[in-house]
Amino acid sequence: MSYSILYEKFALWLDELLKNGFPSNTAALVFNLYERSDQEHCWYAELGFCECFDASDKSGGWACYAQLCEPVFVWDSDNEWETAQSTAEHLVKMYLENGCHSDDIRSLNGVGVGFAEGDLNIIYENSSSTASAKEYKHYDPHSFEELANSKIADLLSKMNNK
Repeated sequence: MSYSILYEKFALWLDELLKNGFPSNTAALVFNLYERSDQEHCWYAELGFCECFDASDKSGGWACYAQLCEPVFVWDSDNEWETAQSTAEHLVKMYLENGCHSDDIRSLNGVGVGFAEGDLNIIYENSSSTASAKEYKHYDPHSFEELANSKIADLLSKMNNK
């Protein structure tokens, strides 16, 4: 499949997903990539709306709780995953330049592309964005556990004092 045909299909797919806009709490977009498990060199891209964005977090923790969209975009390629990721990044960059909803996307804080089990590449960051979004905070399971244990201890203490 020629690259221009691939871009046309990608743009139509993204136009359809974005025709009704973004959820109101969207700060960034993520394009999660996957290789089809039952067919070698067949790739998926899944669009996610993210409530927060952190360009310094290449692990993509900010994108883990994205609201995901159906359907996924599928394309075949005889190349390895690195080329599939590069292709997806290029498609998104082209859409940011020419797509129907490019202005809407550029009004967000950022866009990341990457495989679900790998690092995200930030391909767009809007340093002047006014998108309303929750500030991203790294999740520390130990601090959460400590907080939960102290709340439980407080509740038990109050119950025992009654």
